[in-house]
Amino acid sequence: MIGETEVAARFAFYEAIFTSRDVHQTPFPDRLWPLCNYNEKIRGLTERGFKDPQKMVTSLPAILGYSFDNIDRKLKLCRRLRVNPKGFIDCTIVFIGMSMKHYVPILRKCRQLNLEATPRNVFRVYRKKEF
Repeated sequence: MIGETEVAARFAFYEAIFTSRDVHQTPFPDRLWPLCNYNEKIRGLTERGFKDPQKMVTSLPAILGYSFDNIDRKLKLCRRLRVNPKGFIDCTIVFIGMSMKHYVPILRKCRQLNLEATPRNVFRVYRKKEF
């Protein structure tokens, strides 16, 4: 268990990134990431070519808990499926958190419909839930 000083430091740090309301709502209070993780994750996402990692973290805070191995596997799969991974993920951050077994059928459905696997088309198929 972490001490009160560390918890206070984490709250202060993450309140500057997110809103105070977001930080104090579930699941934040017991799952605030160590402060060193934030800069390390931003650096790692930047090295992987993401254009605005801070926005990614703000949109999907859980990304701080994803391993780089997991992110790298998803990027590799996107390339193998001939999908621009950066465009795919920049279109909607939901896909970085989604299990591969969920978005492979979406890509197959795009091919069945003769749709290019652009982020817009993938997201359109995803929203319809017809895969």
